[in-house]
Amino acid sequence: MYAQTSVDNKGLENHNYTYPQFFIDEKTGHIEVYFIDKKSGRVVCHIPSAELKAIINSYCCSDGINFGQY
Repeated sequence: MYAQTSVDNKGLENHNYTYPQFFIDEKTGHIEVYFIDKKSGRVVCHIPSAELKAIINSYCCSDGINFGQY
C-alpha cells in the first residue's frame, strides 16, 4: 500500500524537489519512506522500517512523548 503526500506545486513547476512516498506493509504494519526526485522519478533516499523506528523512538525519548509500541 502506498500513501503519497500531496504537494502544492504552485510556483514549483521549474524547480527540482523531492517528495516523500510512504510504503506500508499490510501484513506486518511496517512503514518505510522513500524520497522521490520530482524531475527524474528516481528514489534519492530510502528510510527502512528499522531506521524509521529508531528515529521515532529517539524523538519520543528526547521529548518525553510516548507513541506506544510503534
